[in-house]
Amino acid sequence: MSGKGLAFEQTAELSHAENNTIAVSYTLRDIANLTLNFDAVKLKVEAEQTRTWNDLTSGSSIQENTQLRLTAIGLSADTPIQAWKIGNTIVPAKGHELTYTVRKADVEDGVITISYAPKTAKKFTLKFEGAKMTVTIQQQHGSWKKLSSDAQVEEGTQIRIVADNLPAGHLVDTWTIRKRTEEANGNSTWFRVGSDYTEGNAINISYTTKNK
Repeated sequence: MSGKGLAFEQTAELSHAENNTIAVSYTLRDIANLTLNFDAVKLKVEAEQTRTWNDLTSGSSIQENTQLRLTAIGLSADTPIQAWKIGNTIVPAKGHELTYTVRKADVEDGVITISYAPKTAKKFTLKFEGAKMTVTIQQQHGSWKKLSSDAQVEEGTQIRIVADNLPAGHLVDTWTIRKRTEEANGNSTWFRVGSDYTEGNAINISYTTKNK
């Protein structure tokens, strides 16, 4: 049996005893120093040392069980990450940042190489009646770009819809964005493109109206 860290739990069994006594002891080993390798153009790596996050450079040596904070840089905010690779360990991504305690077991070919794999954004086609609505997307610098029907957008894109040319005395009752119909809260709405709105690769957008 082997322990992990400075604490160990074990259920005592008769087979552990010798002359009705269970002797408990431990052995020590040297703490392993680990060398990190990463692309500083794509990745910011920090280590928690004395309760402070300190920047590391590629080639830095740290002790095993050091907590690292990894931040992807050089990616647009709407580009998702699929997974992180830390030596020979793969960690599914949940955003552009990861906190990870590095282990001796992560070493691969003498070093721990850290990287990430961006997720290829899926593309969808928007379909709507241009005379009835204005559809725009938010661009990286914050402005909104008007789209026409059959425009292609990537997964994760934020879409804003404004109802146009409503009949006199009417307002929007419901919005239907492909598979989802929701009660309107005004004559405009927005959503973020994702597979939960689609069937296939098309996203049909429409609305119904009601009297004021």
